[in-house]
Amino acid sequence: FFLKLRNQFGGECIPMKNTLRRVIELKREKRPTMIGFISDQLPKWNSMHFFVPFLHRETAVFTGAEQIGRQVKAVYFFADIIRPRRGYYECTFRRMEIPEVNRTEYDMTALFMEQLEQMIRRAPQYWLWTHKRWKRTKEEWLRRQQDSTIK
Repeated sequence: FFLKLRNQFGGECIPMKNTLRRVIELKREKRPTMIGFISDQLPKWNSMHFFVPFLHRETAVFTGAEQIGRQVKAVYFFADIIRPRRGYYECTFRRMEIPEVNRTEYDMTALFMEQLEQMIRRAPQYWLWTHKRWKRTKEEWLRRQQDSTIK
């Protein structure tokens, strides 16, 4: 159902493991492309390596969108969504920019999470899914890292 819904207007759902390859193909074809990454998931233990403060908790986040974007020199946008009334949503795309001289490895990911937190604080009743982000804690991740280096 969701694949049909997402593809109905010419969209293409790309499996996570094929994303980089497909994005590079689209860039080589010089096709105007907009790629959206769904960000409501929790990384697996072995994919965790970057944490940001999010709603007063250190939170593991995916960094793949930023890594892929860097490889293809993408422009990043944040999709700010509001619900003016029941059944209606408005989305405003805002360009995310950090001066090149100040940039570190995951600045865009951190900026995205800051903007997401602002959106959630503005209307928290629409964002119940965020609890999934904290099923794995930074403390547990650090303990696992330490245990794996001891073995």
